[in-house]
Amino acid sequence: MTTRRTSARDLAGAVAGAIVLVSFATTEPSYAQPAKPTPSTSAQDIATAEARARFEEGIKLAEAGEHESARLKFSQAWALFKSPAILFNLARSEQLTNHPVEALEHYRQFAKTPPDPKVQRQRAAENIAELAKKVGQIEIEAPTGARITVDGRAVEAGTTDPVPVTPGKHVVEAVFDGKVKSVTVECTV
Repeated sequence: MTTRRTSARDLAGAVAGAIVLVSFATTEPSYAQPAKPTPSTSAQDIATAEARARFEEGIKLAEAGEHESARLKFSQAWALFKSPAILFNLARSEQLTNHPVEALEHYRQFAKTPPDPKVQRQRAAENIAELAKKVGQIEIEAPTGARITVDGRAVEAGTTDPVPVTPGKHVVEAVFDGKVKSVTVECTV
């Protein structure tokens, strides 16, 4: 896997109080620059400021070519503040560090966020198509309201996307009306 350093950034736009996404050339890793935090005292504002700090650390690490460390920082930022910019950067860092299942899941989640012309929807769609070729995918049909897990990990209710998995055997379990159905499937790329 080739990692590339980010050299130039063009500010795509800012939303007050949110982290902003920066646009890069298609061949460059796409990372964002956060907006500057403003002083505040609410718990949400403190979490947002902490997310910005983790996000900024992730950007610096990514620009230094340390994509695995950047992935950790973006993951920490995402846990604190749900922003499309953070999600896109998390997915991109996962893609660059050979975490294709997680990257595909996060790009798909990003693609479902409300439209915003300041974010890189086309690039996300291209990355989804590329990653979908590198992972196994399980299509699940179950009654509405069934709780589904793949290898013990919950599948988002109502999702219609195939569940990305690493190649190999996986256990799919559905719980509906107090009944449990389990099946083992083998996925290839």
